[in-house]
Amino acid sequence: MVADQVQSFVAQIQEKIQNVLNDFSEGKLNKDQFNVVYARYNGQLKLIEDAVSSGLTDPVEAAKDGQQTAVIMQERGGKFLGLRIFNNRNSMVIHTMGEFDEPMSRVLPVVENLIMMIESHQPLGRHLEKLDEKRWMLFSSGRYTISASIFKNEPSQKQTQEVYRLHRDFEEANKVFLQSGSFDANQLVYPFMVLVSNKSSLLK
Repeated sequence: MVADQVQSFVAQIQEKIQNVLNDFSEGKLNKDQFNVVYARYNGQLKLIEDAVSSGLTDPVEAAKDGQQTAVIMQERGGKFLGLRIFNNRNSMVIHTMGEFDEPMSRVLPVVENLIMMIESHQPLGRHLEKLDEKRWMLFSSGRYTISASIFKNEPSQKQTQEVYRLHRDFEEANKVFLQSGSFDANQLVYPFMVLVSNKSSLLK
């Protein structure tokens, strides 16, 4: 009976490990989430192995961890804080939303470098910078604008893709204004507002 419980528990943990591997490969988790959750499940396998070898009467109970994986995922997942949009023509700020307190002296050099890369038709890729132990900045660029998004914790690939999509939608919706080069920021629509209105975490 105990052997069956152990086998069942090990199979469940191995399935959870496989799910974590798949989720990371599909871009649903950031590296921190993967490392912590993977280590937790791997630790449970080691605990039950040690519990069985120690001859405990209930090795499954001994191997269970009280901390819920869902809590870990929520605590470690990327959470959108704020965003600032810049004009590619002159590096000027078009609009700011949410909590964006990073000094311009740190953001502007990156924006200007990205503008030069755009003008020289260089591939930009995923431009993500770690600001400190808890905060990351993601840069997204289009034909007319660059956005800088601040996240608590590293955004996952899925979250990055969502920001990129919203940036494309922003430029598409406002292209008549942006093409003219002369516009009032109040005339524009901001698809990014969905991030501000749901700041708990993007694509949980």
